[in-house]
Amino acid sequence: MKKVVCGLLFSVLFLSGCSGQGVDAGGETDANNNDLQTTIDSLRSENEILKEQLLTDSSPSSNQSSNESKSSVSSYEVYRLGEELSLGDGSQENAKIKIIEATTNQSAFPEHMINLDDYDTSKMVAVKIEYTNVAIEEPFLPYSNYFQAYDKDGKALIQVNQQNGQDAVPIGRTSTTQLFWELPVSGNDFNEFEIDFVPSSQVATFDLEVTH
Repeated sequence: MKKVVCGLLFSVLFLSGCSGQGVDAGGETDANNNDLQTTIDSLRSENEILKEQLLTDSSPSSNQSSNESKSSVSSYEVYRLGEELSLGDGSQENAKIKIIEATTNQSAFPEHMINLDDYDTSKMVAVKIEYTNVAIEEPFLPYSNYFQAYDKDGKALIQVNQQNGQDAVPIGRTSTTQLFWELPVSGNDFNEFEIDFVPSSQVATFDLEVTH
């Protein structure tokens, strides 16, 4: 599966008429203003058409099953534990990621987090992500702010300011990183949640079951 992230950059055109010397008649000024207004209207029309085309091109396929919809308004490809998300431009794969673990088992947490009073790991979930640089010239690392987690009621979970494993890998290399989220309940009572992959805009959702 491949996902295309379309960055939209729409420039705003400000055109202003400036009064100056050398205008012999009001008719000439009115004609210039009319030409400017026609140009503005034309650019606005073209801009709206372009926006519609890009939004249509980047929207998910309409043949997705109902269980792949995050909401009735928007839907994204849904991945399960161990399923690989391929990232590219539609013609070339550039990188790939997959979530290989989502657990509240205390053995999955770094020792320093368990020992520090700043963290209550008994009310956290640990998520391990595997990532591969396929064709990106700069070393690749999926940063923690690329991921947003939600419980099954759609309420956002608070991400812990820790990323265990921050190796940016060159082409052809694979590594893992681990992220953590605080939970509203004991870890043993937390069984499933979702993570959105949002490097710039939403690309995919991971629907995950939690081990204990």
